[in-house]
Amino acid sequence: MRGRVSIDHGPSAWGTYPGPVTDEPGAAVSPPPPRGERPPIDIAAALRQATWVDGLCLGGIVLSVVIGYATLPLTTILLRHVVTHLLVTGSITALLTGGALVFAGHLDFLVAVLAGIVGNAMFDGFYLWAGRRYGEHVAHFLETYGGIRPRTVARVERWVAKYGLLLLVAGPFLPIPASVLLLLTAASGVRWVWLVIADFVGWFAWCVTFVALGHHFHTQVNHIAHVVTHYSRISTIVLIAVVVVVAVVRGGRQQRARQVR
Repeated sequence: MRGRVSIDHGPSAWGTYPGPVTDEPGAAVSPPPPRGERPPIDIAAALRQATWVDGLCLGGIVLSVVIGYATLPLTTILLRHVVTHLLVTGSITALLTGGALVFAGHLDFLVAVLAGIVGNAMFDGFYLWAGRRYGEHVAHFLETYGGIRPRTVARVERWVAKYGLLLLVAGPFLPIPASVLLLLTAASGVRWVWLVIADFVGWFAWCVTFVALGHHFHTQVNHIAHVVTHYSRISTIVLIAVVVVVAVVRGGRQQRARQVR
């Protein structure tokens, strides 16, 4: 099947939006419609009409978030098992430490890079799947329920329309949330094969860069790893506190907005 893979959830839930399709790896895609023309989303109706396929697709995204937070307190333990750290998180600290081990002869360069790719991209397929499955509704969801500013979503959409897959390749090096970039690029209608290739190339370049840096600055990396280990528990507690505060504030704003309506 060509183009976006989508399920008709009915106009009351997801609306209708066919979306652009491009088959060329470097081709730019059609610009998104104005925000005033975005199809509305009725979350309650969409959940009632959801199938097990929707549960599998969105469940993978939820699992990626849960694992991301769950591994934060385990940094101290994971740093003692670098390959596992790379496979589970693919973090910059793990990549740099892997590079230092490559210098010491305890780890193969290619193994460190491939393990880092797995750690960074293991759930990317779910985000790409969601982007292709729900299309233009992804942008509306990010703006309304995802806590992403509309101007940020609009900016990324313009970049996707202008640069196409090149933006996804450069994504790991850009100050754009990976989830937002994956969702919006996939929602533009690019074929699966090019999405996967671009995502792999981007993470390959990212992992090679930091493993090489860890190899070159191996002495400093050992010090960094020690500092990260020492402060990991404190940073985890602070991060959890920030997440709770943000959730409470955002919930209060949404509650007040519903009361005004």
